[in-house]
Amino acid sequence: MNAPTLVAPPDGFATHTQVQSKSAVDFIVDSVKQYPGEVTILAIGPLTNIALATRQHPEIVPLIKQIIYMGGAVDVPGNTTPSAEFDWWFDPEAAKAVLHLPVKQVVVPLDVTNTVKMDKTLYDRVAHNPTKQTIITQLFKTLNGYGFDGKNGFETNPDYTTNIWDTLTLAYLMHPSFATQTVDEWVDVDTSFGANDGKATGYTSSPPPGLQKMTIVKRFDNPSFFNFYVDLLTRPVPVTLSN
Repeated sequence: MNAPTLVAPPDGFATHTQVQSKSAVDFIVDSVKQYPGEVTILAIGPLTNIALATRQHPEIVPLIKQIIYMGGAVDVPGNTTPSAEFDWWFDPEAAKAVLHLPVKQVVVPLDVTNTVKMDKTLYDRVAHNPTKQTIITQLFKTLNGYGFDGKNGFETNPDYTTNIWDTLTLAYLMHPSFATQTVDEWVDVDTSFGANDGKATGYTSSPPPGLQKMTIVKRFDNPSFFNFYVDLLTRPVPVTLSN
C-alpha cells in the first residue's frame, strides 16, 4: 500500500488503493532486509507466504525479530476439525516449516482466544456509544450486529457471543503485559494427511528434532484488553495513535 495512492472521502477514511505488483512473499523478504532485526511478523492467517519467503530467501531468517501467531489449538479442540485450528489446518506443511525456524516465536492459540469472547455488553460499548460514532463503529455494528447472514449477531440475539481471534494477537504485540499466563514449550504441527492433519502439539519435554521452545499464551487480562479494544474502535477517524 502506497500512501500517495490513497483516496480520502469526506470522513477522512481511505476507501481504496491501487493494487500493488509486488507479491506478499517479496514484500516480506524486502521488508526484513530493509529493516534487519526490527520486523515482527504478525501471522493471523495461514502461513504459506511466510514459509515461501523463508524457503526462497533463507538469509532473512536471522534478520526477523519475531513471529507472533494467531493459530493452533494446543490443549483444546480445534475449530475446523475436532483437533485443528483453521489457519494451521489450511496449510499445515507451511505451519510446520515456519514453526521450525530458529526465530523467536509467540503463539496465541485457541486455548486463550476461547476465553476472551465478545458479548452484548462489550458490543454495546462500541456500537451504541452516542458520543463516539464513526464510520468504524458503523462497520462494526453492521458486521457484528447482524452477522454475515443477517441473522446471527448482537442486534438479533442479545445472548450471542463471538471470539476475538486476530485482534487479541494484535493486542499482545502492542501490549505483551495483557498476557497473564504463558508457558514455554516446543510446538509442532501434524502433516500426516490423516484425522489429525493440522493439529498442533505442545511438548514440555522430548520434542521432535528441529524445534525450539516458543511462548504459548494461555490467559489474558480480559478487562484491560476490552478497554483497549473499545478505545481503538471508538477513536476519531482518521485514527491517531499516541507514541
